[in-house]
Amino acid sequence: MAWPTRLTEEVINDYLSQGAWEPATISDYWDKNADRNPQGIAVTDGQQGFTWVEAKVWTDQLALALARLGLRRDDVLVVQLPNSAELPLIRVACEKAGILCLPVPRTLRQAEMRFCLRFTEAAAIVAPWSYRDFDYFGMIRELQGEMPHLRHILVAGKEVPAGAFSLHELACHRREERGELTALEARCYKAAEAPACLSLPSTLRPRGSSTAAVT
Repeated sequence: MAWPTRLTEEVINDYLSQGAWEPATISDYWDKNADRNPQGIAVTDGQQGFTWVEAKVWTDQLALALARLGLRRDDVLVVQLPNSAELPLIRVACEKAGILCLPVPRTLRQAEMRFCLRFTEAAAIVAPWSYRDFDYFGMIRELQGEMPHLRHILVAGKEVPAGAFSLHELACHRREERGELTALEARCYKAAEAPACLSLPSTLRPRGSSTAAVT
């Protein structure tokens, strides 16, 4: 996979000076909301919700955990989850850690996931253990055997199989060493950097696949 595009300082300053871009990022706004309205609801899915201050702690801790797991700046984290409150939080945490977030539909199966994971050289993935009678972890574990670059599987939910990390444990158990959050600022994506990937429908796809193009 090609490295993310970085614009020249001249172009960046031109956009900023014209007001076409703002210097703040999505994670900056989330953190500002935590200061301004800490008990306001940031995100909810009907089963669980997070206030702005809870969201800040959650995203900070997950960003630190991803760095501790050895994910480098510009590594790719694929996210295959049903609609949930964690989805936007993972996106923000990845931005804070300088990790490219690639959300993909939960309906993708082995052929599509093999393409996405291999094309992006993903270092990690977040998925449920199982959902609606489909074993996501089993599928990913099998694909992991084909891809040495896929180092970590993070599982959302209360139960986590052997060989996976618990998303909840990583994000909800607050523990940071002195200076870790400050060090994280050096990894965080800036306003002029691309903080995520997107998967798009394509006619150029693996046989039996419905989504294969990644941009």
